Amino acid sequence: MFPNIFHRIHRIFKIRNELGEVYLNQVILTFAASLIGIFIPVFLVLQGFGLGTTMLFFALYWLSLLAFAPVSAFISSRIGFKHTILSSMPLMIMFFAMLMALQLYHEILFATAVVWGIAQAMYWVPLNSEFVKNTDKIHEGDEIGHLLALPKIATIIAPSAGAVILQNMGFNSVFIIVIALLFVSVVPLFLTADYKSRFSLNLKNTMFSMRPGFSFIFFIEGALLMSEFIFWSLFIYFRFSNLLPVGIATSVSGFGIAIFTLLVGRLSDRFNRKKIFRTGILFYAAVWFLRYFASSAMEVYMLSFLGGMMGAVMMITVFSNFCDYARRKNILAYISYREIWLGLGRIAPILFLLFAGMEIRMMFPVAGILVLLLLPERVIK
Repeated sequence: MFPNIFHRIHRIFKIRNELGEVYLNQVILTFAASLIGIFIPVFLVLQGFGLGTTMLFFALYWLSLLAFAPVSAFISSRIGFKHTILSSMPLMIMFFAMLMALQLYHEILFATAVVWGIAQAMYWVPLNSEFVKNTDKIHEGDEIGHLLALPKIATIIAPSAGAVILQNMGFNSVFIIVIALLFVSVVPLFLTADYKSRFSLNLKNTMFSMRPGFSFIFFIEGALLMSEFIFWSLFIYFRFSNLLPVGIATSVSGFGIAIFTLLVGRLSDRFNRKKIFRTGILFYAAVWFLRYFASSAMEVYMLSFLGGMMGAVMMITVFSNFCDYARRKNILAYISYREIWLGLGRIAPILFLLFAGMEIRMMFPVAGILVLLLLPERVIK
């Protein structure tokens, strides 16, 4: 099985060398981010910030990301995709340095969130645009599945490794390791020439005229990603008062995402993509409802694994259809507005939680209801 996977990945990268180099950068960066990313909410709580302040930190982070996404697209059109990705690296390094400083200077909390949001916008907008631009050369869903799964493989080991390092050496050690990996990740970006794309900023004709189904799906997807990243990880930490279960749960989720992304890519060549999407939606909703009742470590790990699997069904089918749509339009513009809808979706559950005064666990059935709202969508073909 695995030799076949690596053969297909190699074949994909031969289609366009710079795509392989950008994704090599993403694999390294994903591994680095997975060492610490899921633990950032816990880190803020351990620094003495209340749950409300922690939620506001992430709301500001995602607000900064969605606000800067069109700017990132504009910059990408001027200096190229890979140069924009490269320019995000100093900002990411600054973010982790600010996290270390945050242990002494709490007043820089919200400035840290803004730097993180801008860095992520500068990275993801050109990266996703590069992928969309090249998918017209990859016709098989099987191959797309392999390409999307590649960075996810890096998330299988990293969270558990990060938890072990945190338990034994503390947060500063992980921050330093991540910064070192960020330096390494830029090396592949220098190996080939860059690419620039046409970009025009038209709020009316892009953000609100993009097919409503995509806007709605991305809004829901953003809320679900936020629920997975923040609510589920904090729930696990508060339940067990230990970082290791958080890392293990994230690792098994990453394993589920990687394996099922490969499987969905293959199934999409043989079965109706819409039926696969709707079947996955039903199971994914069930996972979120069951998470409300999770109590033991085994239940948490199993629901994390199943959540990763079912979430992959939604992500690969939606993104594959969106690639076909955006490639015929203005790639950079539509990618930037995808980030805006994702950002709005991420902020919404935070505001809902704060104003409704609900406990974290109550957000799981809310997430399940949001998943079910995707059943009637008609943009999946």
